[in-house]
Amino acid sequence: MWARRAQASQPSKLDPAPARVAFLCLFANLKAAQAVVLSRARHQKGLSRDASKVSKQPLSLRNAEARHHGSSRATIQRIVKKLEAANSSDLNDIAFKTAGRPRILTDEEEEAIVAFVMWMERSGLPACKGEVEDAANTLRLRRNPDAQPVSRMWYRRFRDDHPELDKSILKSLDKSREAWEVAGIDDVKEWFKRLAELITKLQIGASEIWNADQAGVRVGILRERVECLIVRTKKKSPAQVLSPADRETCTVIGTGNAIGDTIPPWLIFKSFPTLEWAYIDGDPNMRFAQSESAFSNGDITLEWAMEFNRHSWGKSATVQDRQLSFEEYFGCDEHLRKPLEHHISFDEPPKERTPAEKIWRLLIIDGFTGHGAFAFREYCIKFDILVAFLLPHSTHKLQPMDVRVFQWMKNAHQKKLRQALRQGNLSFNRRDFAGAFMEIFNEGFTRAHIISGFEKSGIFPPTDQPAVSYLLQKQLKSKQAVDPAYASLLPPEGRFSAASDTAKHVGERYHDILSSPTRAGLKNIRNIVNEAMLLEDTIKRYADDRRSRIEKQYNKRK
Repeated sequence: MWARRAQASQPSKLDPAPARVAFLCLFANLKAAQAVVLSRARHQKGLSRDASKVSKQPLSLRNAEARHHGSSRATIQRIVKKLEAANSSDLNDIAFKTAGRPRILTDEEEEAIVAFVMWMERSGLPACKGEVEDAANTLRLRRNPDAQPVSRMWYRRFRDDHPELDKSILKSLDKSREAWEVAGIDDVKEWFKRLAELITKLQIGASEIWNADQAGVRVGILRERVECLIVRTKKKSPAQVLSPADRETCTVIGTGNAIGDTIPPWLIFKSFPTLEWAYIDGDPNMRFAQSESAFSNGDITLEWAMEFNRHSWGKSATVQDRQLSFEEYFGCDEHLRKPLEHHISFDEPPKERTPAEKIWRLLIIDGFTGHGAFAFREYCIKFDILVAFLLPHSTHKLQPMDVRVFQWMKNAHQKKLRQALRQGNLSFNRRDFAGAFMEIFNEGFTRAHIISGFEKSGIFPPTDQPAVSYLLQKQLKSKQAVDPAYASLLPPEGRFSAASDTAKHVGERYHDILSSPTRAGLKNIRNIVNEAMLLEDTIKRYADDRRSRIEKQYNKRK
């Protein structure tokens, strides 16, 4: 589950007060508004002309905003209206409201929350919205035990008031994928260069370029977060829906080519279909398989390759133009058996073709273990099926079925599941899933979705532009420099030592004129700051230890 996080930048040596930034913005807005009013007045009097004596247009709000850095067009417009209402260009003639919404936290308390955000980020677990709000409520209650919790809009205003903090999305990241995104441009260019050369050299058409992928589907599980509309009521209550909670996993093998054709899908279950499945009103073209893990393996991959061989041959535009029969062309069927005499088998197709006569098909797949099995690759070679493996950890951008098609199919599954719930079916199981699957499959594997997947991934027409653009954006985002003005707003690293030294200096210099309670208070301040320094050192050790343990776990997985 994703959560919104507040992410801090690293502090720098600059240390201007936040009030200075606000003052500079206000000053820029005032000067911009004054310039607009003066320009309009000169234009009305006919005094605003260029060198050719042609009347010039008055200064616009957009141009005023561009000239005065830090100004806001909306604020400029409000000030302009006040100046024009006062019929003056003097800023002293208008009154500004100084009283606004009362602040619920002091400057010191807000700075403490910023420091809290910094520590949470340093520990490797950035603070989410609820944790920041909880910190604010804790500080308020310490000052006033009767204080109410912060409002639901406080968090957004707090973020706006502190540009040194940034909103981010926290999600788990595969280290291998991250490494590819950081340094994969050269590999991507080389891979697409070879792909284009192969397609051109062997004259492989769009109907002969295929992609196959597999996706896991939870048969009866609704998504946890779905946007919906409900009737507004006086009493707030969460919108809920019953989930059948059938967690059985089914693996779907889906295949498509660059012109949008498909072959019958495969469904892999942990338990093999029983007799009751004979009554399923499903498509006869579906194929079922069974494995202990409900995922594909080497044996299933080989069986699937035989089905793919037969169906992809019939979808080839070259085969259709020449009206070639599979058995006549290869001299056997897809199982290497002699036509009409299945008891006779061959080690390889008996009819040999010259390289110029061969009709090549290209199958692009990921590096799944079953795809690398010797039997699978040997079978593909025998029937002129070239297998191109995608770059490791790149399938989320280079796999056409991943990029575009499977998400549509999963959305259709969720829609069918909700439809079953509305009709009173509270136990949507694998039999219901299998019976409705072809409708689900056809809604996802449309010709438009498949072609779009090939185009967006750059597989056909072959181009590395989509993948390279994605990688460049990732690298640029990781290298973007943070405005030093933001970093200067963060609490300085040496704030505890500075506070302790200041309290000591004040106590020693003004010892003779300070009252006893004041001197005792300064001593307490020094003691508290010293305790904070010890806690800071302890927390830092815990944070560093936690990050090192996380890195060790990642290194073990690699």
